[in-house]
Amino acid sequence: MPHELIEMITSVEAAVRNRSLDAFCGAADAAALHEACDALDGFRRTSDNLYQRVRALFLLSNIYRYHLPPKLPARSCDRIPYDGYQHLLQRRFDEALRVLLDVRQRAGDNDTIASALAAAYHQLGFQTLADQVRRSVRSVRGNQWMFRVGHPSDHPLRIRRELLARTTERERFPVLWERTPVRMDLSHSAWSDIFFLGMDFPEGARVLNVSVDLGVRGRDAEPRPPIEVFLRVIDEPVLRLASVDLRARADIRSLAEVFDFAKDYLGLLKAGLIAAGIGTPANLLDGVVSAYASQKCPCEWTIVLGKVYRLQEIRLHLYVPTTYSYHYGIATSSDGRKFVPLAERTSDRNAKFEQIRFEARPVVAIKVLGMASTRSKMFYATELEAHCIPPDVVAGR
Repeated sequence: MPHELIEMITSVEAAVRNRSLDAFCGAADAAALHEACDALDGFRRTSDNLYQRVRALFLLSNIYRYHLPPKLPARSCDRIPYDGYQHLLQRRFDEALRVLLDVRQRAGDNDTIASALAAAYHQLGFQTLADQVRRSVRSVRGNQWMFRVGHPSDHPLRIRRELLARTTERERFPVLWERTPVRMDLSHSAWSDIFFLGMDFPEGARVLNVSVDLGVRGRDAEPRPPIEVFLRVIDEPVLRLASVDLRARADIRSLAEVFDFAKDYLGLLKAGLIAAGIGTPANLLDGVVSAYASQKCPCEWTIVLGKVYRLQEIRLHLYVPTTYSYHYGIATSSDGRKFVPLAERTSDRNAKFEQIRFEARPVVAIKVLGMASTRSKMFYATELEAHCIPPDVVAGR
């Protein structure tokens, strides 16, 4: 007979599925909640239904955060294991749970371990959702270009001919004026529909997408799109960003500055530039180490070489400030389909290039896997080199 909370997750009857967690936890003592957590953890490990696994994770997080601590003895504290803490910082939530649950099994429930378990289950729930959304996006053929790296010239940034037309050199270039409404998602659960569509619960995707025009009553004759964007070519080698509302302006002279969101108040405009194609993985092959390819960990990029080369060395240039270190992997493929792991390591903060030398092998594609970052959720790579004959061998060193 499955546990009551598992029935609440798996039932097809709305009256059972929509019951409140508070109703069960309010009547349960600490031992009953301990048993419920064990049942939910076992269920989320074995279920092949994504929606059910995610709901079990969030139920576990809520029990450990809100319902179990008030029923434990006063001041029941312990130490969080250092390796479990490190796993949490590195976003290795499954590993963190193994360590924390082992402590709980040996020492029993207490406020400290309950708090750490709540954090781990909560983050693992969102990581599970994000992984599924990422897989769904990548599985659509029309999206695969975003995750494949060729040469920057394969994705050139172009300006329409009309925006370059002017009668004299002293005249300014034309201005493109774009107006758009605000988008709002009205949801029954404060969730975006993409999570439910990514899971095995499409009936949960009850979201109204609304486009909103705004106007000031008594001033404007009618509502109008509130977002206005202007684009104009200038005779300077800069990207000049300006916000009328914030009264802020910034001149960007290198692609590295596009990713410095904290430098000014124009982070949203910089994000728009990145979405438009500046800072794509194609920058890994342009010979310029000031331009980044970036993605949230865990991530991966596939670099397609165009033809088969017999490589002996791969060098990866990472953006590594003094406080950063990355855990990453490299895999190669001789046919573009099946990849063989080549290396998995932690970056050296003092090295200009991460150097990976190996026995010569045929390679047509290289996969870079960003697994974790010590001080950020982002993985930044600036350049990749692939050598048939390593440069130091050519130089006779």
